[in-house]
Amino acid sequence: MFDFEYYSPTKVAFGPGKLGEIGQLIGEYGNKALVVTDSNIEKVGILAMLEEYLDEAEIDYDVFAEVEEDPSAELVERGAKFAEDNDSEFIIGVGGGSSIDAAKAIAVARTHPAKIRDYLVGAKIGAEGITSDVLPIVTIPTTSGTGSEVTPVAVISDKEEESKRVLFSPYLFPQVAIVDPELTFTLPKEMTVYTAIDALCQAMEAYLSPEGNIISDLLSLESIELIRAAIYDAVNDEGNLQARTKLALGATLSGMVISQAGVGAAHALAMVLGGRYKLPHGLGIAMVLPYVVEYNAEDFQEAYLDIAEAFGIKVNELTEQEAITALVEDLKELNQRLGVKAKLRDFGVAEDLLLELGQAACDHEDMRNNPKEPTAEEMRMILEKVF
Repeated sequence: MFDFEYYSPTKVAFGPGKLGEIGQLIGEYGNKALVVTDSNIEKVGILAMLEEYLDEAEIDYDVFAEVEEDPSAELVERGAKFAEDNDSEFIIGVGGGSSIDAAKAIAVARTHPAKIRDYLVGAKIGAEGITSDVLPIVTIPTTSGTGSEVTPVAVISDKEEESKRVLFSPYLFPQVAIVDPELTFTLPKEMTVYTAIDALCQAMEAYLSPEGNIISDLLSLESIELIRAAIYDAVNDEGNLQARTKLALGATLSGMVISQAGVGAAHALAMVLGGRYKLPHGLGIAMVLPYVVEYNAEDFQEAYLDIAEAFGIKVNELTEQEAITALVEDLKELNQRLGVKAKLRDFGVAEDLLLELGQAACDHEDMRNNPKEPTAEEMRMILEKVF
């Protein structure tokens, strides 16, 4: 317990109205920024707000607003060329996980000679080829989850392999994360649900990870408690700043802990499903999470008792099995009350491919930190439950 390393170098500026302080927070990184975002951020007015603050700080910038959900390697290369053509000195990623992931990848691609696909985990160069030459990265999340603003990871879609791959390096840690809960007010209800459940799962899986430590464990439990306490109010009362603030803090903490401990089976399954069937990541997480908990809890009840307690379940009044069952039922009720009712068949998944998908999840890098080493058949059985 008392022999560990913990590394989280990102400066976090957290709180309502923090976007207005951007000039003071990023002035040291240069006078020419590339803002990486998507068209929706422009439509809802957040981009205009950011531009106003950058103008006030006399920071020159260009905007690359071509990010789509699940950014591809090809999009990253276009963004890197745009940054080169405009002599960008640092990158500002503003939006959801896709925009922030794209910003991180562009920061690498702009300064590294090979194609970004070659630096993905498991590729011919891999993470070891990423150097400290990465452009400085500033992140501004506008969703209620993912925690990508404080992680050294970017998820990139590989269209050639119909998969989602990971870009990972300690040099991808953003220099600054500006977490302003007021920016989440424009987030559609569905995306609030998906991103919040993603963050919740991140904290849960990090707590179960063999790579966790006392600091990440404490932050995981705090993240779970914050998200569980705020999620219903944040989803059902879109103007509830207190709930949005708790949700944003829980998400940022979840990003900090997965930077140390990684994720597990629910993420591996969701990554495979998202890569092949365009299943939204947070939705995939929500669908499989209760059954992943059932599966892992067969051997790791003690850890799940801590998680159940963070959920507000009175574990001292229940047997261990009753507490685990209550946790699983709470997760199912969470889905039901938040309107998560999709099935895999709704996305064109064929039942006879579930074993193949289970094997792909077992082979995915996210699975390596699951507390149990699963078989393809065990993962198939989980997928069968949400088919």
